[in-house]
This record gives sequence, structure tokens and C-alpha cells, in this order.
Amino acid sequence: LDGHLQSFMDEMDNYSYGSGNITGIATGFTYLDKMIGGLHPAEMMVLAGRPGMGKTSIGMNIVENIILNKKSVGVFSLEMSSMELVRRLIFARAKGNFQKYRTGYMEKNALPALANAVAEFSGKGLHIDDEYGTITDIRARARRMKAIYNIDVVVIDYAQLIQGEGKYSSRENEVAKISMGIKQLAKDLEVPVIALAQMNRESERDTRAPKMSDIRESGHLEQDA
Repeated sequence: LDGHLQSFMDEMDNYSYGSGNITGIATGFTYLDKMIGGLHPAEMMVLAGRPGMGKTSIGMNIVENIILNKKSVGVFSLEMSSMELVRRLIFARAKGNFQKYRTGYMEKNALPALANAVAEFSGKGLHIDDEYGTITDIRARARRMKAIYNIDVVVIDYAQLIQGEGKYSSRENEVAKISMGIKQLAKDLEVPVIALAQMNRESERDTRAPKMSDIRESGHLEQDA
């Protein structure tokens, strides 16, 4: 208890000296940081959307902001290869046209900005793991990352691609077990974990704003977050 009390008093000192803006790690999105107070240790957060709506882009924007603020991030990319993720990160930072690059129509005058982005990211604390695995595998690899690189944040892209373990009576129960594992990972490592997740098709047809209940395949993701 005394350790937690001292940590709280340190936070109070920050406020007394006028530096206490948010209590967690900043995402770099000012309005979001004001809403959630930044990313806090042992918390699981879900970033959800339909395929192709920019979940990975926003997730990597957050990663970019964190590592450029001299923090360390572990990314578990189950959808894209590590090289693909790095390319997207560089193009986003350089404000380059990634689609033109992929199709071979990128202008040569875009190269200096890309080179500058590479220089900015050089030596920064980004650690990417693009292997498939169960939640037990990911927890073990995350513990290794924490021990070696002392990562401050974990990002998983995306939760429903994590392999299940054993047999389950339904897909919902399987995702529920995965969600519980992600929450346990956050508590074990005492770091914030951002889990990207897909939403169901109904959320795409509706004109209303998406709700937490639109997250695909399991209500446990919204419950554990």
C-alpha cells in the first residue's frame, strides 16, 4: 500500500507544480486524452471499427506519438507483416501517398520526406511481433518484451485474430477467453493494452453512431475494457 500511496503523492506533486495535465501516457490525440486521461497501467482499451475503416492507421498513429515521446511500445500484428506496418508508419509520418508507392506511381520528390521520417524513427522504441499464436503465446512473448525492452504500452492488431485454445461451445465463448487473457496481460505487465477489434456488419448499415455492443463476436471485449 505504501508504494501506491507514494505514487499518488507524486501525482499530486505534479499538479501542485502545474505539470499535471493527464495522469496517463498521452495518445497524441488531444480530445481523446482529455476524455480518458491518457493510457493507464493495467488498463485494457478497445479500438473498434469495420474492415478498411482505419483501425490500424489510428492505432499506429497512437504508436507513433508514443514512441516519438521517448516511450516504448510492443505491437502484436496478427493482420499485417512487421515490414508492412513499418512502411505504413513511415508514409503516415511523411504524409506520403502509400497507394501510389504500392502501385509504382510515387513521385521522386516524395523521397526526402520519407528519408526524414526514417531518421525520426531511427533508434525509437518500437518492437513488432507479427507471429500468430494463442493468447497464452502472446502473453509469454509480451512478458519477454517487457523484460528485454521495458515496453510502456502494448497494441494488439487485432483481438479476433488471436487463436483459440482447446474446444469451445461457441465462438463467443472463445473470444471471451481471449478477451480475459488480454485483460490479464495488462494487469500482469502493469501497462496499458490497446486491443483493436472488428465490429459487426449491422453497425455498417445503420446511420446511428456505433455502440460498444456492435463489437463483433463477444460482449466480453466491451466488458473487460
